[in-house]
Amino acid sequence: MNPEHPDWDLLVDQGGRRDIYCGSGWDELVMMTHHSLKALDPDYQILQIKEKFGGLRYYFQPSDGVGDDTRERMYALERLVCRLSECVCEECGAPGSSCNPSRYWIKTLCQECLVEAKERRRLRYQEAQES
Repeated sequence: MNPEHPDWDLLVDQGGRRDIYCGSGWDELVMMTHHSLKALDPDYQILQIKEKFGGLRYYFQPSDGVGDDTRERMYALERLVCRLSECVCEECGAPGSSCNPSRYWIKTLCQECLVEAKERRRLRYQEAQES
């Protein structure tokens, strides 16, 4: 998530700056999730927002007074957003798909961002070899 996003402070107020770790291509998904959850439960708390296994993970805690139906709707929304994120490039927001830009990491990237990620990895490897 890009700290320059105009709604960044809304997320910080709901959870905390240190707990948001995902590319800016998912900014709109994150904000849509936030606004939808806030409409269901204005006092919910963000625990962590991150990329995991190529998908957006939006961990949150409903407030104490939320009923079971609302709680289930909130978790269903989170699952839907996770699935949607698997079709959106985490870096630029273009259509993307699951890929392995490095041997050990699964990301959702468009073809252009995948090429750039592999090139950055190659350059880091080359620099390490020269050191």
